[in-house]
Amino acid sequence: ASGALTAHSYNAAGMEEFQSELEKRDRDIEALERKVDQLRSDLSRRPASAAVTQVAAGQVGAWIEGPNESYPGQAIPYRVMVKNGATQNATELQVRARLAEGHEVVDPAGGQWDASTRLLQWYVPSLPAGKEHAIIFTARAGAVGDFDNCVDVTHRFASCASTRILQPALACQVHADELQAVGQAFQVNLAVTNTGTGVARAVQGSATLSRG
Repeated sequence: ASGALTAHSYNAAGMEEFQSELEKRDRDIEALERKVDQLRSDLSRRPASAAVTQVAAGQVGAWIEGPNESYPGQAIPYRVMVKNGATQNATELQVRARLAEGHEVVDPAGGQWDASTRLLQWYVPSLPAGKEHAIIFTARAGAVGDFDNCVDVTHRFASCASTRILQPALACQVHADELQAVGQAFQVNLAVTNTGTGVARAVQGSATLSRG
């Protein structure tokens, strides 16, 4: 009975220790999530450096922002900004982030991650003139050191020709008094209206008179 009691006490102590470890892990995860949320919030409010955000007139440029320091295994939010400094829309933008060795993507923000080339890529169909596009992704470093994560963007400028297709629609109405005296001249009114969307040019008409 004493041995059974000892085993029971050992199992209870083990379960308590295991439960304590689970609670500690949950607290650590919650603390990490709060820190990531804070970093995301800091990134969203932080003004971009003028040295990296200047995009020359007529060009499309991209830059990346992130915290100055972090720790191995910690999720790190990065913000990629793309700006169209031209006066026309940019189309088919390919935005690429090349992550340093040892970095892995946690949340690609809709992008495509290729671990073999260390490229995280996004496709942006179009970016209007003078507008910016933001992408926030999360990565994790596996080692200690100084690392550079870089971005670039390629694009096309669209040249468009706008053509409006119009169609006139003519209608003709004929009006004359129903009773007329034989041998006397009378007046017939013709009314032509255009209910379409285009101007009718060189309009010609003809009238067929009744026999007699």
